[in-house]
Amino acid sequence: PAEPLPPQNASLMEEMFSANAKCFGYTGGSCVTEHCAPYRHAQCHVGKCICKSGCAGADGKCYQQHNRLVAKGVLLRNAKYHHYKMYFQRMSTFGQMKTTRASSWMNMAQDKFDIYEVPGSDSGHKEYFLASSKWSDYVLGMKATTGTALSPFAAYAVNLDKKGGVLDTWGPTNIMLRVCETATGMVQVGAKMADANTIWAYVHHGSWYVYGSVSTPGWGGEWTLEPAVAKGTFPLCGR
Repeated sequence: PAEPLPPQNASLMEEMFSANAKCFGYTGGSCVTEHCAPYRHAQCHVGKCICKSGCAGADGKCYQQHNRLVAKGVLLRNAKYHHYKMYFQRMSTFGQMKTTRASSWMNMAQDKFDIYEVPGSDSGHKEYFLASSKWSDYVLGMKATTGTALSPFAAYAVNLDKKGGVLDTWGPTNIMLRVCETATGMVQVGAKMADANTIWAYVHHGSWYVYGSVSTPGWGGEWTLEPAVAKGTFPLCGR
């Protein structure tokens, strides 16, 4: 008999493959109407192309290696509002990323990130997971807002255990992020979603939430890593 389909809100990640920042098994490919593309080296499960025993790369292929930790327990301090750091609001209603000037102790370490480089590249660009140091199953991701917000896109805390479920439309493109080093030694963080321009995380005047800019975000879209990482850890912006 045919295998019964999981409930609509079930997570494929929990059932079939790895779903954490060290190794994420969903390639973003679909096999609803045809087989998984051979180049992915993936298996089909309930319409999704997954890495049964490997990790998905930035190019949508399966790799027999884990993601590489490049920074651990770092803060992302905004360049324009330098007293403010990005932090995870896991328990909030919508989970939008926000900034705070509270100390890490007061903020219960919700402002610390572990950064992992995923294998492969997308059109020559390396990609990364920015994971919560406190909640390892949550990563920074970009999503469309409800339309009532100040920007059409925003940065959110994304639960990897639910990523790849039947209601997920973006696949890994909105959580495998581009991180680049600016001329001033800071970084920009963004997502290349579908055919849109890279959407860069930024803070703008009048709100401490983190939104997404489809154009050059300026100082509000640059971030200082604390502690600093070695120069050259990330590619230069604009390349």
